[in-house]
Amino acid sequence: FTGKAHKRLYHEIVEQATDNDKISTLCLVGEAGIGKTRIIDEAYNTISMRGNTCFRFTYTRETSFSEFCAIIRKHFKLSLSGSTSLVEIAKELSANIYKRYFVVIEDIHNAPDCFFHELQGLENANPISSPLYFVVAGRDDNTVCNDSYYAYLDWCKHREGNDKLLII
Repeated sequence: FTGKAHKRLYHEIVEQATDNDKISTLCLVGEAGIGKTRIIDEAYNTISMRGNTCFRFTYTRETSFSEFCAIIRKHFKLSLSGSTSLVEIAKELSANIYKRYFVVIEDIHNAPDCFFHELQGLENANPISSPLYFVVAGRDDNTVCNDSYYAYLDWCKHREGNDKLLII
């Protein structure tokens, strides 16, 4: 994944993360080694240098959703006793109207089933007025045995709007 396509995706991620005033998600899907992490690294560095509040997480098969929520709450200095709902976390983040949030979650093919339901719930929870941009990345190389992951990808393909699924 190089050249003009790489630059176009990089600029799209940076623009969405820095100019967006609502919750949105970009799902990057591709084979291992295709360049998902590299482009995310470049965009993440640029976005954080522009003063945005950034968070990055890589799912492993051992990570539970509640552990993920505790980590994101700790990173953003939210109450650790709060809800394990992405919608509730987004509502808490939206209380600070002066910040933009950029969240990268890699290897979502390792995430538990409830993670995908939470992502869908987050998209359906608009109009939470929070400049919160998620980039989630996972594999599409038939090594993943998670039906919820593939159902989420299928759901992404059929959503309306301009910030949904990109298969690279």
